Amino acid sequence: MSAVRGHARGAALAATVVGIGAGVVLVGRVVWAERQALRPPKLTGGPGDRAAIVVFGGQTEPTGPSEELVSRLSHAQALYEQGLAATIVVSGGSVVDDEGRTLDEAADMTTWLVEHGVPAHAVMLGLPGDNTRQTVATMARITREIGLRPWLAVSSPYHARRIRDEAGRAGVDVVVSCPHDSPETLVPRVHRVRLLSEVVATVYYMLPTLVTSRISTSAGTWRHSIPHRLARMSDQDR
Repeated sequence: MSAVRGHARGAALAATVVGIGAGVVLVGRVVWAERQALRPPKLTGGPGDRAAIVVFGGQTEPTGPSEELVSRLSHAQALYEQGLAATIVVSGGSVVDDEGRTLDEAADMTTWLVEHGVPAHAVMLGLPGDNTRQTVATMARITREIGLRPWLAVSSPYHARRIRDEAGRAGVDVVVSCPHDSPETLVPRVHRVRLLSEVVATVYYMLPTLVTSRISTSAGTWRHSIPHRLARMSDQDR
C-alpha cells in the first residue's frame, strides 16, 4: 500500500512540475509576442493583395471608447496614415449597461476614427466580434468574400499571442501591431493581471471548439473590469 501511495505522490509531483513548466513557457510566449508586436510592423504580400487593418474591440463607455480602446484606435489611425493599408476594419461587441444603455463598441470605434480624420469610406464594420475568436473568424470571412489580406491586427500588447494563435488556427495571414502607450500596459499591476488573464485565455482557446464556442461577452466581463478597476485605484494612489 505504501508503495502505491509513493507512486501516486511521485506522479502528482511530476504532473505539478510539468504543469508549472508549461505555465512558465506559455508566460514567456505571451511576453515574447507582446514585445514583437511593439516593433514596427512589416507586411508581406503578393501582387494584387489589399492589406487591411483590423482593430479589436475593447471597453466603451457612454462617453465613447475607453482610454485603452482609444490607444488602439490612435495606433490604427497612425498605421493608416503611414499608408500600410487603405481599409480599417473595426470589430467589437455590444452590451447593455446598468442603466439600460446599449454600448456598441464597433459603432463608437467608427465614430472616433471618422471624427479624428479617417475618411468614412475607409472604415468598415467587421461583425460579429464579441471576442477574439469571432473577430478572427470575421477576418477569415472577409478575406474569402472580398479578398482583403494580409491583415494588420491592432490591439493591446498583452493580447498579441492569442491573436497570433487564433489567426494561425483560422488560416489568416496576420501581423500584430500594438501601441506603446496602452494605459493598461503602462500600469505595472494592471499589466500583470492582463498577462495572467491572457495566459488563461490562451489555454482556454486551445480547447476544442465545442467548448470555446460557449464563451460569451458577459462571461468575459470580469476579465475586462478588474484591470480597469486596478487602473482607477492606481490613479487614486498617485
